[in-house]
Amino acid sequence: MIREAMLLARTARNDAEIRQRLLDYLSEGVGAEHLERLLEQPEVDLDAWWAFVEKVTLPQEAGELRGMCIRALESSPDHPGLLLTRAVAEALCTDHDEAVSTTGIADAIRIGHEKYELGDEELVAALGRMFDAAGNGRPALAAPLTVALVRVGAAGADLPGLAFASALLERV
Repeated sequence: MIREAMLLARTARNDAEIRQRLLDYLSEGVGAEHLERLLEQPEVDLDAWWAFVEKVTLPQEAGELRGMCIRALESSPDHPGLLLTRAVAEALCTDHDEAVSTTGIADAIRIGHEKYELGDEELVAALGRMFDAAGNGRPALAAPLTVALVRVGAAGADLPGLAFASALLERV
């Protein structure tokens, strides 16, 4: 929560933005129950998380989802589906911070692979859907997604680098 407060202080330009971010954090939002169900699943299914995120069409909905994810990350700070959802919600907000989206995507890939043992195929499919979305009306996803992939590669994550990148390029 301290990290989120620092982000708010750094990015908010006026009182109205601060107020809106606080309201988004406190708001349950339409998908709160769905988010809880996804978190209760014994296995991480990035397809289900992406289906949840795809329902967000307006910046206000993205802000509410961002707030719900921030609250949920307090209890599950390393859940790859939640990290990815938070990153995408951030990118879809009008007051987005690309660094937050980039870090969230990179962490979701790395933690998903290392700790949750998500396979390359599942990660490639999820990231491919993000690239598809970036090319189809959600261009704010393009930069954080690209930078996150470069970071993951540069960090030497235990992903078969060339095969992983090739599979993503085939999707794009």
